[in-house]
Amino acid sequence: MKRRRPPRRHRTSLAPTAAKVGLPPGELRYTGTPRDDDVRSHLVAFDGSSMRSRTDLSLAEGVAAAMAGLGDGAGGARWLDVVGVHDVEALREAGRALQLHPLTLEDLAHVGQRPKVEPYEGYLLLVARSWTVGPAIAGTAPALRDEQVAIVLRGDLVVTFRERPHEAIDALRARWGRGRGRVREGGAAYLTYALLDLLVDQGFVATEALSEALAALEERVLEAPEPAVLTQLTELQRELAHLRRVAAATRQLTATLRREPPVELGTWLDELRDVDDHALQVQEAVDTLREVGTTLHQTYAAAVAERTNEVVRVLTLFTAAFMPITFVAGVYGMNFANMPELGWRWGYLAAWAVMAGLFVGTVAWFRRRRWL
Repeated sequence: MKRRRPPRRHRTSLAPTAAKVGLPPGELRYTGTPRDDDVRSHLVAFDGSSMRSRTDLSLAEGVAAAMAGLGDGAGGARWLDVVGVHDVEALREAGRALQLHPLTLEDLAHVGQRPKVEPYEGYLLLVARSWTVGPAIAGTAPALRDEQVAIVLRGDLVVTFRERPHEAIDALRARWGRGRGRVREGGAAYLTYALLDLLVDQGFVATEALSEALAALEERVLEAPEPAVLTQLTELQRELAHLRRVAAATRQLTATLRREPPVELGTWLDELRDVDDHALQVQEAVDTLREVGTTLHQTYAAAVAERTNEVVRVLTLFTAAFMPITFVAGVYGMNFANMPELGWRWGYLAAWAVMAGLFVGTVAWFRRRRWL
């Protein structure tokens, strides 16, 4: 019966996709998982004393309301949260209304971007990645998924573009509506900082899930190094390698913001040091987990080799124990007519006694030498 392989997880890749090959710069082409649902948006307007929101809008409605400031002249800051970038035409129309550069729109639709910061005339583009952890599929590593989240900061307007709903971002938006907080007073710059800090901290969630999986695998490697353990360990190493690439690029993003602080972030540049520190901690945690994974792989190989050597040693010792018996049986199995013992009444029993004595003596000698 053919052995079934465990199901594979699919996640957004950081590598450029083949769909972009040969297209001119600025050409819109969605490179993520095909989807047929509508693009939805959520608009939040807040100041030091109040917050107003409109949810479940179309992209066109959300952009129009954001540009109009919800139509009530409340001032303060506005956050337009766009869920879905697969509708290229809707994205193009939104880009015109928001006055986004064609290369920005290309980055929004090409969801395999690495974390980066891009200053444009009149606004700032930040591209980060969010992590979600699902339950582990049987026989594999925890199901990690990373998705692109782009943040556009233009004056008092923040626009986020993400591929699909994200619980952490939704919870952050809901938390702002329950009371006063720094985000109410900090405006769009602080909102951008808070979003970037949230996305960076999602790396801790991913590393914790992989750390727990490695701890469970360590016990299985030491107790029962089976092929299924090697399969799961390989999956974990693949996840760690991908997380390492994202963590390194995120650290470059935060380091760039500290080294070349954009004016759009205003007085919140000091807070970016904390974000940069978190990004560094995530990167170091991933490096540590990769070393642990490599050590576990070596331990698995050593355990399998030890089990193999033990089996070969036992077989060798038993083979050596039976060699004298084989010699006696071979001698008296020869077809010679003048073998004195063949005519002896007790010859058969004597042969058995000799062979048993040789076997017991050999085993006793092995045990004395502590080979058994």
